[in-house]
Amino acid sequence: MKKIILALLVIVLSGCVTLYDPIPPNYTGGVAVITDTVSNKANTKADYFMLTKIDDQPIENSWSETRSANYGRGMSFNPVMLSRQVLPKNQTFTIVGMVFFPTDFQSIIGDEMKVEKNITFTPKIGMTYYVKGELSKDNSKVWLEDSAGNIIP
Repeated sequence: MKKIILALLVIVLSGCVTLYDPIPPNYTGGVAVITDTVSNKANTKADYFMLTKIDDQPIENSWSETRSANYGRGMSFNPVMLSRQVLPKNQTFTIVGMVFFPTDFQSIIGDEMKVEKNITFTPKIGMTYYVKGELSKDNSKVWLEDSAGNIIP
């Protein structure tokens, strides 16, 4: 019952959220990029690893974009992975790993194995970072790594 109420609340409130734009208007300096990833895609689900907030401000994320792009297709879906430019300054990045289910019914009865972590660091100009992780019933984890495969602590 909790999952049903939570799912309905998320749907109702999702239209009310103002999303943060991490790059200010008219900014001309260097940037870094953070890219969401997907793994273990099957016909009815996939594991999503994504950036969801910067300095506690909600931003566009791949889960929501995939839901919007695939609305009305039933269990069939194509993942939408976002990349975002971020400023090269000390910030707190909220990263999340969770199972994506293409239908509301699956979301209600399925185990999303959600894991969330905050990482505070200064991204390097020109560097691309990837949100990665592992989801399992026993040990779900999420991390951020640079394009050389180094994990950001």
